[in-house]
Amino acid sequence: MTRSTPIEQFRRGVELGDPERMLGALAPGAFLRSPVAGGLRFEGREQLARLFGVTTAVYEHIDIVHDFGDGASWVLGFRARIGKQPFEETLVLGLAVHGLVEELTASIRPMAGVAVVGSAVGKGLARQHGRARSFAFGAFIAPLVGMARSGDGLGPRLLGPLGDVDR
Repeated sequence: MTRSTPIEQFRRGVELGDPERMLGALAPGAFLRSPVAGGLRFEGREQLARLFGVTTAVYEHIDIVHDFGDGASWVLGFRARIGKQPFEETLVLGLAVHGLVEELTASIRPMAGVAVVGSAVGKGLARQHGRARSFAFGAFIAPLVGMARSGDGLGPRLLGPLGDVDR
């Protein structure tokens, strides 16, 4: 029986929505840079366990589309949805000794996807501090989600011939 590498373990955890498998691939000092808030970092296993617990609960229909790298870094890209909103996420993984994942930098597109991920994950994390905080966070971010979803449909139409609208 062959043993999987940390990258294979992490990828499988993403595919299966298994936060424990994802955590098992991390180096002790691992951290993730948020794709939503520029200065927000999730540091250490405790914070990452909470984050992965929420993301695996809200991400649906994950389809890995990119999986490549070398000895020092790896790129894992996937398509997913939250409710009716599709999005693409790219994780650039910095690897430590023995191939453990030490650094995660996440990027999400399109803008409506960023907003919906930020809303769903933010509410899930806020809920860990009580329902009132989750409700307040949801009320705070709702206008952004609405604007991003509207812009996702209207923006390409306003560009006209400058952008190829695939709808």
